[in-house]
Amino acid sequence: NAVFLVNYNGALCYRARPDSLNPGSCYFDIWSLCRYAPGQEPEFDHTFFPDVQSFKGTNPFLDQDFGNLERVQEGMQSRSFTAARTNPSQERAISHLHEMIDSYLYD
Repeated sequence: NAVFLVNYNGALCYRARPDSLNPGSCYFDIWSLCRYAPGQEPEFDHTFFPDVQSFKGTNPFLDQDFGNLERVQEGMQSRSFTAARTNPSQERAISHLHEMIDSYLYD
């Protein structure tokens, strides 16, 4: 599960990986990739946050996204949630991919 938000001078990349020990948790990697002139590159900064609570307040843009993720996760744990659906117009390619995979596996 990866998302790439690309712009003219770099990209913001998200990757969610499952936590094999806890099905209600995941590892969430964020890469901020930027272009710099030769010799102007900053030192590499690798920051680790053990949980979303320790991350809060460090980036308003991502705080908003993570707040949404927490609410989605809560909704997925409700008794009325049965399955997720893709957006029928914006995510049609994803739906088609899964339909094709199903046809190869089950037809």
